[in-house]
Amino acid sequence: MMPAWRRGLTRLYLVLWSLWVLFILVVGPAYVSNQARERASAAEVEYRAHATAGNAIEAADALRRLVENKHTTLLSIYQDMYRTWPDVLVPLIGFPLALYGALYGTALLIACVFGGVRPAGGRSPGTAPTRTQPGAFRSARFGTASKPAAWPKA
Repeated sequence: MMPAWRRGLTRLYLVLWSLWVLFILVVGPAYVSNQARERASAAEVEYRAHATAGNAIEAADALRRLVENKHTTLLSIYQDMYRTWPDVLVPLIGFPLALYGALYGTALLIACVFGGVRPAGGRSPGTAPTRTQPGAFRSARFGTASKPAAWPKA
């Protein structure tokens, strides 16, 4: 039977993993596309300023940046992700699995330290330590319980 805290950790992991997938596949490319669009508009303004001033070298550099950033669209980002899909799987699956393993191992270690390590089937009365069995200090000859010498006097 699975402990309740393990189910809770698995549910938390699945929710966080779905948010991570959403971030990697939707939010990240949209952010990169938006940044490229802003850089392209800034390069266009810079190109016009350098072209009207007559500075051909800096205008050519601004034009190069404008062309680079104009081609970075959301569609091109998804096409790059499709072409390099094994590289996309590492952040999608690899990092979350490593994190889950580390968190689950830590939770298991904490549970063992604070809860004590217990055998899988539990302990039967026959396998209990000798001192905890009923009548462990009974005298075999007289049938009466005697105090061990190590007990303090009451």
